[in-house]
Amino acid sequence: MKTFPSRIIFVCAALCLFLCNANAQVPTANVGGVVLNQQQIPMPGLTVYLVHPIVGRSYPCYTDNLGRYVFYNVPIRPDTYYIEVYWGKQLYYRGTLVVAVNNVVLPPIYL
Repeated sequence: MKTFPSRIIFVCAALCLFLCNANAQVPTANVGGVVLNQQQIPMPGLTVYLVHPIVGRSYPCYTDNLGRYVFYNVPIRPDTYYIEVYWGKQLYYRGTLVVAVNNVVLPPIYL
């Protein structure tokens, strides 16, 4: 049976520890808001996405009975995210936002 030199084991362990700590230290935020119609009535059941050119597209979030939505653990980045609101497959709204603080409460989206 062949054994690995202790240097290789040490380097592998250090690399694993570095990668785990690098992933654990990514700052994140919660992003939320509300979707209303022009009469300020909540719009339940709409699909909301956050889209970023590097991070990618979020999992869908659905507005609740009060039109509210929340995304958890969104990576804090200095560049722009897009927020998209769909009714079925139809895009009804696309706006921009920057996630630069821990909790982001967006102004109401009116459709």
